[in-house]
Amino acid sequence: SAAGGATRARAVVNGTSVAGRAPILHFVDTCSPEQALQINEAITKFVVGCGLSFSTVESPFLKDLLQVCRPAFIAGDHLRRRQWFSTTGLDALHADVKARLQQRFESSSSTRFVTLAADGFKTETGRKVVNFTEQVGSAVAFKDFIVCGEAHEDAAFYKRELVNQLESKPLLSWCSVVADNAGYMRAALEEVENEYRGLLYYGCVAHLLDLLCEDFGKILKPIIDDVEFVINFVISHERLNSLFLRLKGAHGRGLRSFPDSRFGYAYEMIESLSLNMTILKMLLDPAHATEWKQATTNKSKKPIAQLARFRALVGNVDFSDVLTCVLEVLRPVASALRFVEGDSVSLSFFYPLFLAIVADLEVWDSTPIDEYLLPRYPRSGRALTVQGELRIALENRWKGSGKLVALFHPVHLFAYLLNP
Repeated sequence: SAAGGATRARAVVNGTSVAGRAPILHFVDTCSPEQALQINEAITKFVVGCGLSFSTVESPFLKDLLQVCRPAFIAGDHLRRRQWFSTTGLDALHADVKARLQQRFESSSSTRFVTLAADGFKTETGRKVVNFTEQVGSAVAFKDFIVCGEAHEDAAFYKRELVNQLESKPLLSWCSVVADNAGYMRAALEEVENEYRGLLYYGCVAHLLDLLCEDFGKILKPIIDDVEFVINFVISHERLNSLFLRLKGAHGRGLRSFPDSRFGYAYEMIESLSLNMTILKMLLDPAHATEWKQATTNKSKKPIAQLARFRALVGNVDFSDVLTCVLEVLRPVASALRFVEGDSVSLSFFYPLFLAIVADLEVWDSTPIDEYLLPRYPRSGRALTVQGELRIALENRWKGSGKLVALFHPVHLFAYLLNP
């Protein structure tokens, strides 16, 4: 009848069946076990590729999304549990990626030029893990990992692990080994080099450039301490920070600190302060006296002393000039560090980088820094200018001196000669 047709039409439009039966979309949409597996594998790739927690798969919002995209997948209870994604799904993804990369490696004309790299880190729970990667041309792939556990991390330990990785494929496949510059790792590389001749062994250049930034930072430490103080003073006082953000508005870069383990990012901290000095000077306006109360309400003398130091630094015209001068000398190294941490970096880049830094130091004038430091921070009678100290620090880091690991390696010059 006409009434019955209308009811069925409304049922189709609303996505529901007549008389309380299951939604009609369940009869229209289907999801085979093979399709369900593909969807779960795609979810695994999404979670891992985006660096998300495996708990994401338990999110009701993800289920809502899947319900809209593929109703039968949810209705059929095909969404796997968290345990499956972190074990079976992850293992399958790893095997698939490894097979694809192996195929790419084998099809490359550089099959016999594979680089093994090793780097360690600590997890959030404090466990020490070492990752191994292999690279052919611009393609880099995860190879293996080890959890150090109760093993004593010394040269013998890392030598054994490096040898295990090298012997996992024909030795003629390898061309070089790269690792971090810790003392025990460098000792391990030397021992492996004595046994496996014909391979190149050198330290991570990104790590060495960060160490060069730290070498420069030790000379410029009083200034960097002042920068950290000003930034932390603003950030740690709620009213003052709110006022700063209001004056800055939505545009421009905010104040930044840097992690102690990555000194190369000190440049970004100093730059953030330099760019905001005009706004910070506005904070000293008497019209904003109310915002300063929080910094001086404590009865101890420390907050008052900090306030005086902040006013002295921000109100000092020479301090702004010094920041500009420091940025000029740190910019080449910091830029190079960011560059080498990217993809497709050629070894031929590092030798001209050194030449460029030397050239910059030759024309760089450290007079503003010298005049700023000498009356405030006595330098124990040292006659060298900051420029002279930086030049010596650069030379020592390039060649290596005492316990300083050398940035230079013959492979850098060789690569530059082949690809200038």
